[in-house]
Amino acid sequence: MIYGVSPIIQDSLVTEHCFGDCGQIQCAGADGGENVGPVFICIQDQCPHEDKTTPVLGDIQGEPFKVRKLK
Repeated sequence: MIYGVSPIIQDSLVTEHCFGDCGQIQCAGADGGENVGPVFICIQDQCPHEDKTTPVLGDIQGEPFKVRKLK
């Protein structure tokens, strides 16, 4: 599973958690679609900062893709 996190929608949380606490975020980006916009890629299955995820929105290189909302 590939997850995306939106720096536009959740800028301070992505900076604090994804680039800070966790450090596992991929700097490569993807287009999360019309309702989400650009996202950073995360391949961590377990995220302690996850609030919820979207249903599968598609795939990236054959892997299912969801967007993760942080808390």
